This record gives sequence, structure tokens and C-alpha cells, in this order.
Amino acid sequence: MFRRCALGIAVLLTWSVTSRGDEVDLKKFTSEPGKFSVLMPKNAATTTQSMDTPIGKVKVTMTAKEEGGIHYLIAYTDYPADKVKAMDANKSLDGARDGSLKKTGGKLILEKKITIGKAKYPGRELLIRLQDGKLWLRQRLYMVKLRQYQAVMVGPENLVKDKTAEKFFQSFELRE
Repeated sequence: MFRRCALGIAVLLTWSVTSRGDEVDLKKFTSEPGKFSVLMPKNAATTTQSMDTPIGKVKVTMTAKEEGGIHYLIAYTDYPADKVKAMDANKSLDGARDGSLKKTGGKLILEKKITIGKAKYPGRELLIRLQDGKLWLRQRLYMVKLRQYQAVMVGPENLVKDKTAEKFFQSFELRE
């Protein structure tokens, strides 16, 4: 029902991919309005845009940065309570996954259920092979009440699976 994709992926895919020899230096980034913290490359830029969805326009806030051949993206979207009263979190996550696959034309390689926070909000981790395998997308999606979070990395397979990638994904925390 709620078809959403990792916003900015199309833009990210047009950036050049470089090789990286060392781990990227990640710094703590905290979003008070987003109610989260995460380790990101320094000087990540935050933007907000409106997006049309099946339930109407929603505001999407994204923080992104390219560093060392990897494109980092954190996005969150708040959905109006009156439009999604009976929203099923798992169906929403399915829609987000399907939207990512459709927008990128990628192939789903891995999907596993995950949780976040003290309340164990539902989430998914995805690994998607893009194009001819030169680029990969690794994504974590979470539904926290009426807010969807997305943590995304795009780059070569070895880089979306390395120590820096693990550090980035493991560092994403809700500020409950």
C-alpha cells in the first residue's frame, strides 16, 4: 500500500564511484527533529523535500554525504495519523522494499527482519545488486509509530559490506 523507496537513490547512482583504501572517518550526527543519531561522514548536508505518495504529499528529510566511494543517506518521513490509522508496519516495510527495487531496477539479494529501540520497532535490512553488479545498495528501514526511517549506503559490494558500513548501520539509534 505504501510504496516508498530510498529517496535520493537515483541521484546517488549518478555520482562517480571511487575506490577506498582506508576506513572513512565517521562523526556522530544528531538530528533533534528526527529523534535519531548516527555516525556519518563530516559535513553531511540535510535537505527537506515534498513527495507525492498514495496517501498524499509528505515531507521527507534527508541527510547525505559521499565519502570514499560510498554514498551515505539517512532519511525520515512522518505520515499523517488520520491517513494511516490502521497502518500495518510490515506492509509498509514491504512497500518500501518494493519501491526501492522498482526505482533502482535492482535485484534483491538479501532481506532480513530486524528491530530497533527499546520497543523493538520493526525493520528490514536489504541488500540490492544494482546495474550490472558494479554498484550495490544496502538499506535498513524502520517503522517507528508514524515515522519511517531509512539508512542507505550505495557503492561497490566490498564497501557496503566493510567495517565502515557496519559502523554506520550499527550506530543508527533512536533518541527515545
